[in-house]
Amino acid sequence: MKFIIFFLTFYLIFLGRFCYSQENASSEEYTISTDRPSASFASSVVPKGILIGEFGYFNQTNNFDNSIKVIDQTLPNFTFRYGVNERFELRLGTDYYLNTLKSSIGSFNTSGLNPVQVGLKLHVQEEKGFIPQTTFLGSIQLAEIASKTLALDRNQAYFRLMFQNTISDKFFILYNLGMNFNNYDNQFVYTFLLGFVPMNNLTIFLESFGNKNSELNGMDNYAHIGAVYVIKNRYQLDATLGYLYTQNQQMTNLKSSIFLQLGFSTYLRFCKK
Repeated sequence: MKFIIFFLTFYLIFLGRFCYSQENASSEEYTISTDRPSASFASSVVPKGILIGEFGYFNQTNNFDNSIKVIDQTLPNFTFRYGVNERFELRLGTDYYLNTLKSSIGSFNTSGLNPVQVGLKLHVQEEKGFIPQTTFLGSIQLAEIASKTLALDRNQAYFRLMFQNTISDKFFILYNLGMNFNNYDNQFVYTFLLGFVPMNNLTIFLESFGNKNSELNGMDNYAHIGAVYVIKNRYQLDATLGYLYTQNQQMTNLKSSIFLQLGFSTYLRFCKK
């Protein structure tokens, strides 16, 4: 109920001030640019008056030495991004989370709505030669706006600095640096992505990303390959497949960790009444 009230408040405050223009939408040449499906947040900001909806499915399967399998799923996860002006966007997102633990004695499930996240993205610097396009993102996870089983003791936060360099018409690199401020420890986070554009509307990427807990030795490092396809500038389909290739020293009984994602995104354009 709290989530529904929060979402309706967001809708009334920001969307209620604008009207959807069918004529504008049909003639609009803006090509959708999302934060999906890579771990790297995009360095672009949503243009003024545009609301992007990003929806996805995530599945990570962890296999342990003691014949235990843990499956984490979000179905769906979603983020709404609204462009306030050409340099600033607002964000709202959450996901429905399902955890399944399978062992020799049976299967156990935990599910519910994860805490809602609210945040902003701010454009800092245009790309100039070797100077990358630079953007800042900050987000707060609201501890109590969640299912009872997944509510947190207190609000949590994270920030990212996003950078992008264009190598050529076909290649670009995207990289993030940031911190997660959790209940019991903090995490340093990095991402590095190499993108390839073989044809109009199709992007293929390779990415490495990971995190370092302040209380643990070693890092969790992941790699994945993904593709993004844009239809008529307005609709995006995406998919990724990846795995954990190094882990912190406290997780020595983890044999393998594989994940996949599927997603769909689109946008609406709003105009002042």
